[in-house]
Amino acid sequence: MWERAAPSAPSRARRAPFHREREGRSPLASSCFFLSPSRWSGRGPGGGSPPHGHTARARCLEAKRTLAPGACAGYRTLVLLIGQSLEFHREPLAAALRARDAAPIIARAETQLAAGADALDLNAGVGGAAIDLAWIAEAIRPATYGRPLFLDTASPATIALAFELCEREGVPRPLAANALPVGGPPGSVDDDAVAGLLRAVVRARAALVVSPRLVDGGGEAAASAQAVVDAAVAGAIRAREAGLNEPLYLDALTYPALIDPDGCRRSLAVLRLLRAVPNVERLAAVGNAGAAAPAALAAALRVVYAAAATGAGATALLLPVEEPAVVRAVRVAGHALPPATAEERWLLELADAVARDAPTPKPPLTLMEAARAIFVPLG
Repeated sequence: MWERAAPSAPSRARRAPFHREREGRSPLASSCFFLSPSRWSGRGPGGGSPPHGHTARARCLEAKRTLAPGACAGYRTLVLLIGQSLEFHREPLAAALRARDAAPIIARAETQLAAGADALDLNAGVGGAAIDLAWIAEAIRPATYGRPLFLDTASPATIALAFELCEREGVPRPLAANALPVGGPPGSVDDDAVAGLLRAVVRARAALVVSPRLVDGGGEAAASAQAVVDAAVAGAIRAREAGLNEPLYLDALTYPALIDPDGCRRSLAVLRLLRAVPNVERLAAVGNAGAAAPAALAAALRVVYAAAATGAGATALLLPVEEPAVVRAVRVAGHALPPATAEERWLLELADAVARDAPTPKPPLTLMEAARAIFVPLG
């Protein structure tokens, strides 16, 4: 058994938010399902019921329709900020994990929370072990009580086992699985492993990230935005039919702007399309946009992409919250903060343009290179 401290009472002010737009939602024409979650209170054990009396399997009875042109003008969201910096496949946290030294891991978690993170991603890498994920969640939970912890590794079977270990050790909720891979041809993922993960998250009353990453077949972003959405919605429907009644996060699949700019732009189109899917959260990984870029350009890419994704309709962003410019970009783009500089005024204009799928406004010189890497052509 692992040693653990008694959790402190969670703060109401820091309760994990459940996101809702000002604009009304309409069902995606291809789904015709009411993907109804409970509210995720972030207050440990216990669960909610679906809103308005709908069950998890309730079909949407509204007529099929898409958003009318311009229907999302003025579209706004509240965005869940998920700290991405607990990466246990990188040093020095990899060494701390091997040594079972919780102190530097807790310190990194507390730094992210102080910087504004609403939730934390526990990234064990492609080959992460279930016992490691469970130990990490157990170790940091006293310092993160009430905040969602996303158990992140590539294998559905590994995540399922990590949930079983967390349950055995009494790790308090809320937890989330990151992620359920969907979108590939038959046999591309072990169906028993997928079913096992769904059983585990339902039993744990955990949230679930649905990643349609298999739709591209590996490598570059080859599929259309609509194909990504269709795969994500199919995965979401399967999760609801399995009995999941907690938040569902549909991943928009952000690609590095310097390696695959079409894939980076496609993620914004996916976010816009996902606005028509009822009662799901729209997730984008801001850190991916700056991958493989020199440090200064990578930082600018994250700022630009964070604002663009917020405008496109993201309700959850995986990002480095320790970078104040990135967090401010989200707040400004979401109209939570007024712009304080010329760069922030442009970020606000960019978010509004992306929301409408309008031409990109001309950026200031300080953000020109990053804007050019993502948007072609510029206005």
